[in-house]
Amino acid sequence: PQMPNFCGKDTRRFMHHFGAALAYEGLQASYLGDGSLLLHNYPELKCYRDMVYLTKFLLRTPSDGLQTQVGLGDVLCCLPRMTWNGQGFDVSLCNTNVGLQRLTDVRVATTASVSVHIPAQDGKKVKTEDDVLHVRSLPTFKDALNQPDSELLMSYLTVPYLRIPLVAKFFASNDRIHSLKDQSLQVIMDDVMFQPDRFASDGTEVAPSYIPTRKRQELSTPYGLFINELHRSPKVIVESVSELLKQALDLDTGAPQESTLPIILYCIQLACRVESY
Repeated sequence: PQMPNFCGKDTRRFMHHFGAALAYEGLQASYLGDGSLLLHNYPELKCYRDMVYLTKFLLRTPSDGLQTQVGLGDVLCCLPRMTWNGQGFDVSLCNTNVGLQRLTDVRVATTASVSVHIPAQDGKKVKTEDDVLHVRSLPTFKDALNQPDSELLMSYLTVPYLRIPLVAKFFASNDRIHSLKDQSLQVIMDDVMFQPDRFASDGTEVAPSYIPTRKRQELSTPYGLFINELHRSPKVIVESVSELLKQALDLDTGAPQESTLPIILYCIQLACRVESY
């Protein structure tokens, strides 16, 4: 089936003003498709188109039960191919048809969801903390975590917004920095910290009328969860990342072959990414 990539009023307005600036009347959204004369004469417009599309693609709302086929690294290493079909664009990304409005086929892979790490129990998907508590054997990530710590981490992953400070504090306390030797835990940390999650247009945010909210849309942010957390309550994140960096430096023995080197490099990378925000 065709994945919908329709042009909104803002795209049509942009094309109208762009055409007026070029003295090009009747400029249509279809001219943004690959192979058009417009993109041939103005290749920088194609780069702008791709950046806008990839940004929207990475901010899509996750859909339960969605099969993961395209990873974040794949998305950032390839360019979308767009062809006009008369009503919208057929978009191919990494040889997979993708869309922005109806999410039924492809999404960016994330490990920040507990259901990725724990298989369904009795045919029911693991979603809540109660579900985690009833799981007999939890993942240990190559023995990097014991069962109590794994239960704690999996429980944190069930709360999409609160998990950012909770997971940051988790790895920065009780000498758990050593668990970051496992690359899969590093990926979880990155996904929890930097996955933007649900997108809300700037100025449309509505305060939840009920806590915990029954409407996931009320947890949307215009710039991503991490920036929102830094803006509203940065103390826990800053202190946790600073503590991780301090512990990582204490692990340095001066030997480049030391087994703690991947931990040190990851913590430095994490601190640099946080500082860039």
